[in-house]
Amino acid sequence: DLSRDFNVVIKQTDKGSAVVVWDREDYLQEVENHLGDENTYSEVDTNPIPNLIQLVSNTLNEMKRKGEIDEKTREFLSVKESKLGRFYLLPKVHKRLFNVPGRPVISNCGYVTEKISSFLDFHLQPLAQQVNSYVKDTNDFLRKIRNLPPLQGNTLLCSIDVVSLYPSIPNEGGLAAMRDALDTRTNKSV
Repeated sequence: DLSRDFNVVIKQTDKGSAVVVWDREDYLQEVENHLGDENTYSEVDTNPIPNLIQLVSNTLNEMKRKGEIDEKTREFLSVKESKLGRFYLLPKVHKRLFNVPGRPVISNCGYVTEKISSFLDFHLQPLAQQVNSYVKDTNDFLRKIRNLPPLQGNTLLCSIDVVSLYPSIPNEGGLAAMRDALDTRTNKSV
């Protein structure tokens, strides 16, 4: 019955596996807070998808021409049709239980770069895990600090919280990341 109540929004929390029943007005106000940030989001007058499909197609064709990818990979990464990403928020109840902030998510499912994102994730995962600062999750972090030698008396332990990491990455970053990931491969096929 609750899932059919138009006055609420039901979402899984940003951290953990809890489910939150969010008052629709509060949810929409938090959406407006995010989308109203003109430094991060801008309104568009026309559908950008056709131009993005053309840009991806041109980039993939150029990469194929240069031998950076093979035909099978170019075909896999190409899209003929696409839809806009779907914006939604995940409640951050670990921050506070009143006036709950939301973490913005834009679903890539069906978007022009969905296959490219999947491809990059596949090829970057092994590389990311080789970086000394790589931490998989909380348990991995706890294992790593347990294995540290005794810390000096003037050692300061601290943590950081990155705010709006992905919205802060310039649009050109995705294509550059794809090229960087492709440069590390010895096998040019999918």
